Amino acid sequence: KRIIRYPYKILANIAIIFSLIIVASVNMPEVPPTLTDPYTAWRNYTGSSTNQAGNGTLDIPAATESGYSREDNQLGGGFNFDYTPV
Repeated sequence: KRIIRYPYKILANIAIIFSLIIVASVNMPEVPPTLTDPYTAWRNYTGSSTNQAGNGTLDIPAATESGYSREDNQLGGGFNFDYTPV
């Protein structure tokens, strides 16, 4: 009954609450994670480096007839489906 009588007041309160949550979350300071993920911890423990940057190409050529291309110089495009049985 109250919703029918005061719909704009209720919607305004909901909008204010959501806007306060959004403003608070945008203005939060950035903090480092408290726990390190297990993969990074294991790599650091074994002495392996975790940042391995490559040139972005696959060294082993693979024949792909169906699917997306392995070449990522130009993103986008369609899905190449050749209808061959697997």
